[in-house]
Amino acid sequence: MFGTVFRFELAYWFKRPLTLLFFVLFFLMAFFSTASDAFLGIAGGQIHRNAPFVLASAMGILTAIGQVITTAIAGTAVLRDAQLGTEEMLFTTQLTKTGYLLGRFAGAFVIVLVIYFALPIGLLVGTLMPWVPADKLGPVTIAGAFQPFFVIALPNLLFASALLFAIGAFTRKLFAVYITGILLLAAWQVTQQIVGHLDKLTLASLIDPFALTTTNTVIRYWSVAEKNTRLVPFSGVLLQNRLIWIAIALSLFALVLVLFRLRLQDGGRARRKARSAVVAAAGAATPMPLVTLHYNTGSWIRAFFAQGRFHFRSIIREAPFLAISVICVINLMVGAWYTAHPNDSAIWPVTSAIANEAELSSSETVCVELGVSITKPGSGTVSEMPTLNVSFCSATVSPLIRTVAVFVRSDPSPLKATVPPAAT
Repeated sequence: MFGTVFRFELAYWFKRPLTLLFFVLFFLMAFFSTASDAFLGIAGGQIHRNAPFVLASAMGILTAIGQVITTAIAGTAVLRDAQLGTEEMLFTTQLTKTGYLLGRFAGAFVIVLVIYFALPIGLLVGTLMPWVPADKLGPVTIAGAFQPFFVIALPNLLFASALLFAIGAFTRKLFAVYITGILLLAAWQVTQQIVGHLDKLTLASLIDPFALTTTNTVIRYWSVAEKNTRLVPFSGVLLQNRLIWIAIALSLFALVLVLFRLRLQDGGRARRKARSAVVAAAGAATPMPLVTLHYNTGSWIRAFFAQGRFHFRSIIREAPFLAISVICVINLMVGAWYTAHPNDSAIWPVTSAIANEAELSSSETVCVELGVSITKPGSGTVSEMPTLNVSFCSATVSPLIRTVAVFVRSDPSPLKATVPPAAT
């Protein structure tokens, strides 16, 4: 049974264009990390762009940023049956709990590894570009690009996948999965800032799930020559950090194996009642009056504002939007506080000090919103969107630039309709 579920999960993701899209996205991020100084900017001065510790740091940063995509794959693997309404039929078969959970998780984790495997490839290809100055590069080695993938990225992905898979299995709610992904990123940043200001490097190195602080601790006293040539050793505090988070990941999955039940939650009965109500309502057809549609400039303008109001209201009334907003505000406030108080001294919150923190927080919000919108498991491919036209494309952007007065209008009809007079 494990093999059947595992093969199905692989086939499902390999057939989706999002898998290739995610692979290309990570390849480009890794490519520009070494092909340009303007993307991550880890290397500088006499440090080579392809120095082993630079590649290890880039691997940790990109896996931390990309955990939103990990959420979309590993976190939704166990939710798909509930979203598609197939768990009622699936749980009545001879499917075993261990085979079902192992197949779903292993399949999703393999897909995650395949997508993130673009990172070492992109880092290696970026160093081979002809525009990279020769004095900015050291010896190009396969080990320098792929050793961080197995030491840094693989444990990161295992922990994030196990955590998000567990949340999805216990709650069976997409909202809880994405909020967990956001909280993981925000909590990681906040705790690293707090512990870092306490000068407890060993503690900060051990509790860092993405091993960025751990890597910096290991190479803290290295010379420039050592940073340019030595691989980050898989020993000491780095080994301890990796073992701790691998153990946490395995414990989370073991907890899922023990507590998960192959049965419907209370929401299953509610969904069946809702479907019955929809079917009953569809059976009783309501007579509609005859109308004549006018596709003119006035109709286009009304459609523009009507769709803008609809999308704006649908976003701001949803719980995920409110939760994401609150978490991002808290993250921004904590980051701004430590930005304005470097080394236990206070500075004025000038633009040059705050802009970078605000940019990072806004980028995280955009990434999360993008991940939520394009990975709904209820649809077969990309999330369902209305028919693409000029009115819709314009209306999706208009709520950001229009005033509140636009939403006071009471007429919801986007098109001008004329009802013919009744026959006498």
